[in-house]
Amino acid sequence: SVFSRSVFGSSAEWMEEIIRYCHIANVMFMAGPIIFRETHIKIDIIIDKLKGKNKRILKLINTSITTVFVVYVFYQAIIWVGNQYRSGFKTNSTIFYLWWPATIIPVGMGIASIFSIALVVKQIYLLNHPDVQEDEGPKEIPGAN
Repeated sequence: SVFSRSVFGSSAEWMEEIIRYCHIANVMFMAGPIIFRETHIKIDIIIDKLKGKNKRILKLINTSITTVFVVYVFYQAIIWVGNQYRSGFKTNSTIFYLWWPATIIPVGMGIASIFSIALVVKQIYLLNHPDVQEDEGPKEIPGAN
């Protein structure tokens, strides 16, 4: 795209669209694992001051709210993609139907919903088993030398 814009004075708009949609897909597909590992951006001033069961309860409440939000966005994204499909609109390049790249959103939110629900289940388990330590995750990448 940079080459064609520099040399020929024009660019293939569809190439830029594909790159844009790949970036969006990357964010959407990583949302679930980031939620599950609890490595997303968060304000944890209050949670850091708590200990034991109170800390686990507050984390469960926060994760439950996140799960409700993610599942709601997943549901709304399905409706949105359906509307895009019925409209028959195409992207700016007029090569792709708009619903094709829009499908990234419900797929990503579906994955995030699964990971978020799994985290709620994990936190309920940890709440009911106070002797079990929370998993900090691997300290190194398995198989890396």
